[in-house]
Amino acid sequence: MTEDASDFTCRGCGSHYKVVRVKADAALPYRVIQCKVCKQPLAPTDDEYLLKYFLVNRAKAKRQA
Repeated sequence: MTEDASDFTCRGCGSHYKVVRVKADAALPYRVIQCKVCKQPLAPTDDEYLLKYFLVNRAKAKRQA
């Protein structure tokens, strides 16, 4: 099993995540992953890698004028 970590910013709200990529040995079923802050869908896989998101910093709420 090969692991790789990288930074990720949610396009919906700007929250920061650390993403760990783990090489999958077989085609596994996956579930829908959402941003913990804005519920924007996040990719569960990238080619043969499974993705796991760890919230590092929540985006600050935007002020409404």
